[in-house]
Amino acid sequence: MESTDRNPARGELRFGLPFLPGVRGELLLVGFFVLSTLVLTWPIPVTMNQATGLRGDYFNNLWNVWWLRRAIAEGVSPFHTDYLFHPEGLSLLKHTLSPVNALAGVVLSTFLGPHAVFNTVLLLNFGLAAWTFSLFARYLTGSTAASVPAGLLYSFSPFHYYYLCQVNVFSLAWMPLALLWFVRVYREGGRRNTLLAALFTGCIAGSSEYYVLYAVLAVGLMLVLGRLIDPSVRWREGALRLLRAGLLSGVVVALVAAPLLWGTFFPQEPAAGAEIMGVQVKRANDLFGFEWVGGPESLTVSWPTMLGYSTLLLLFLSARRLLVHQRFWLVLGAAFLVLSLGHELHVDRVATGVPLFYGLFELVPGLEMLRKPDRAFLMIQVVAALCLAEAWVGLERRLSGASRRLAWALVVVLPMVELTGVPFHRFDYGTPAYYAALADEEDVESIVDCPPMQMDIQNARYAFWQMTHGKKQPLGYCTILSKGRSQEELMTGFVNVYYAWINGFEKHSVPEFAKDFPTWVHRVGFDRLVMHKRMPRQRPPVTELNDRTLFQPFFLVRRDLLWMRQAGLFLDQPIDAKAMFELKSLARRDFGNPIHEDDDVVVFAPRRNP
Repeated sequence: MESTDRNPARGELRFGLPFLPGVRGELLLVGFFVLSTLVLTWPIPVTMNQATGLRGDYFNNLWNVWWLRRAIAEGVSPFHTDYLFHPEGLSLLKHTLSPVNALAGVVLSTFLGPHAVFNTVLLLNFGLAAWTFSLFARYLTGSTAASVPAGLLYSFSPFHYYYLCQVNVFSLAWMPLALLWFVRVYREGGRRNTLLAALFTGCIAGSSEYYVLYAVLAVGLMLVLGRLIDPSVRWREGALRLLRAGLLSGVVVALVAAPLLWGTFFPQEPAAGAEIMGVQVKRANDLFGFEWVGGPESLTVSWPTMLGYSTLLLLFLSARRLLVHQRFWLVLGAAFLVLSLGHELHVDRVATGVPLFYGLFELVPGLEMLRKPDRAFLMIQVVAALCLAEAWVGLERRLSGASRRLAWALVVVLPMVELTGVPFHRFDYGTPAYYAALADEEDVESIVDCPPMQMDIQNARYAFWQMTHGKKQPLGYCTILSKGRSQEELMTGFVNVYYAWINGFEKHSVPEFAKDFPTWVHRVGFDRLVMHKRMPRQRPPVTELNDRTLFQPFFLVRRDLLWMRQAGLFLDQPIDAKAMFELKSLARRDFGNPIHEDDDVVVFAPRRNP
């Protein structure tokens, strides 16, 4: 592929290819990214009805689509539900519904199953992120050829794979567009550029509110260091343009994120007792690399492993050029590198006690949602991919003909081979067959699933199964910031009375919840009690990688690293046959004979034996 210009015209957004400019050329380029997506996500495209993960976050994203579709169909607010944590219910104002992705999922769910819906949205995000970043890199470097490897590096990278099961955090496509149009606002002004900057910032808010602050910080730095972007623009003029666009973007974000803002600043009830900033500390990066928290594993994946040795080698050889042409973005990358380290410096997994800037967020009301500073790596990824494009621009000027084409192919292929996640893990995870029949029982309003687990993330599978039976239930899984004290007390009380019941205890630690488990079931009025023959148990860690700092190229360790993230912390295991017999006997004593039993569940009808 030839560059659009041997002397790149920076600051011009050119659509198409050098030999086929315009829409047709751009469609050909989009086709290339589509094909790349199919290859670099294998075997997802041919296993669409298999699960991409077993994590609670994965099931949560599937449930979001189901709930939004149900709320629309019933004409009720999607920001409150009593289908989870029944009968109290749950406010979803601070829950990560990710409406841009969920609405796309609602449309797809009219003809696809839940796993296929998620996988389709996943593939769309991969391809779209690669293409939108190519537009960003094309504008800043003036080279279409440079934008291709940059787009691939931005999208098909370990950071993106790390969030494979969390499509809200996985939504990287809007950031390049927002940054692109803010740069255009600074350089050119204009109503159209201002509107588009606001629109794409709103898209960030509608897919992952987390990244809105990153865009704000980037634009704030742009406001201060605009001269590094374009010294031909008078700083005062560029700053005023950015302020106008930022004000409009703030209005759009406020409208899109109104539920979150309302839930943050006007909470309906006290939050559960989680130490939010304490969670942040656990999810900060190390000076040596990215903090890769799997299930029971915790390890550091070095920066060269995350970004690619081949990538960093080319950037090192092009360092002088980068310092001339991309100074602003290098400063931005350095700032976000520091932010990603959290509010205490860790070196090779050892806390140093040195405080860092991220701790200042504790002082700003409403920023408790930024509990995971490691996600600031997104902006490091932006800078690395842009610098790769700039490095190619410098390299191609030294080459010609066949040598240039070969070098371009190597710049495209080598990072993808080194950073590939292929083949991704696939899982066969379905719903107990009984729930399909339960969905048709119109007189059944609510069910209680047993055994309840002490961590709500273990109960996420019940929310997934709810998508089939459609009945209200006392368990569930939601964003930690959405869960208030009443939900925490419901889950704790449920767990305590259940385990007191099966262990023969007359007392438990939440005496106000109910006298005992059968009393609570009858008092709430659950129509069905479903005893499952499997329960999630913590899986063993991958011991050879746990508690280490990895410097191997990513493709050498990708299988275990992706397994950690896709499988999560818990795997379903059968309950011992003797224990299951005793549970059934106990339930038969207090709830009568079961009305259904198969290989997955035993079902009782409590109302028939009050």
